[in-house]
Amino acid sequence: VVSIGRFDQWKNFSTLIEALAVLRDQGRFVRLAILGDGPLRPELEQLVASLKLGDRVDLPGFVPDVMRWLARADIFVSASLYEGQPNAVLEAAAAGVPTVLSRIEEHLELMEKAALFADAHNPRDFAGGIARLLDDSATASALAQAAYARVMQQSVEAVASQYIESYQKLIRGGG
Repeated sequence: VVSIGRFDQWKNFSTLIEALAVLRDQGRFVRLAILGDGPLRPELEQLVASLKLGDRVDLPGFVPDVMRWLARADIFVSASLYEGQPNAVLEAAAAGVPTVLSRIEEHLELMEKAALFADAHNPRDFAGGIARLLDDSATASALAQAAYARVMQQSVEAVASQYIESYQKLIRGGG
């Protein structure tokens, strides 16, 4: 499982780490890598230690090439409480990685029907989403494909093509 972002309160990594403890308590060995850094690093390291998850959680810091990590990921998770434009979600979708996202407006709008959604304050909800994607490869694959298709609709080429089509309609008097 991979997650990406600045270590601040809005990214809500503590809930994701707690979800890993839930999965461990269910007898699952799941590894989590949270790529990024920030002011909450000491608190997150302390949480990992207090939950005895040192063998399951990696905090490698800032990583310049997240696509290498996403290429090896089975699942991407964003537990954010708030997002502007969730670039990490777009990167995961472009990499074909199925996602579990917090049920916030920005994620719902971006990935409606292309991800599993969890209550941002409920580690068990995230654990359930992660477990479902690990156990159900057909669902994981279908969600990854749907997310990829949504992102490709927003590619530079696709958006440019839409603009050209709109301008051509205007020129022909159809708009």
